[in-house]
Amino acid sequence: MNEEQESLAAVAKASGLPLTKLQGLADRAILGALSRTYRTCGKPACHCMRLEDEKHGPHLYLSFRGVEGRTTGFYVPQRYEAAVREGLSAWTQLQRALRRGVDVGERRRAQRPLWEQAESNAWRLRALWARPRRRRRRRAS
Repeated sequence: MNEEQESLAAVAKASGLPLTKLQGLADRAILGALSRTYRTCGKPACHCMRLEDEKHGPHLYLSFRGVEGRTTGFYVPQRYEAAVREGLSAWTQLQRALRRGVDVGERRRAQRPLWEQAESNAWRLRALWARPRRRRRRRAS
């Protein structure tokens, strides 16, 4: 069992869910938000231009945080709405399970003797300081 499988097994044990269910959730999970929009088409003779309350739609869009932290998204055809909603639900369930696993780990860590906690924290600090630091560029005056 590799490191990734071991950590997933530990989360599964802590969250109370079977490992196969966690893996299934992870395979189906979609991170994002689904929104409905109503639009006008721009044709002067169309009902959407004449009547303000009657626009075309609903059109579904999935938005998510993309590369470099920018929010992006795409159109979701109606035939895929159920699958996308299932993926979003799977993400929510997976997130809950992971939080339960973290909560259990935190409780266990709090129950350890203080000297063991101190050793663990010292190790974390050493790991942080060992990371390469980014140098700041000096501004040209």
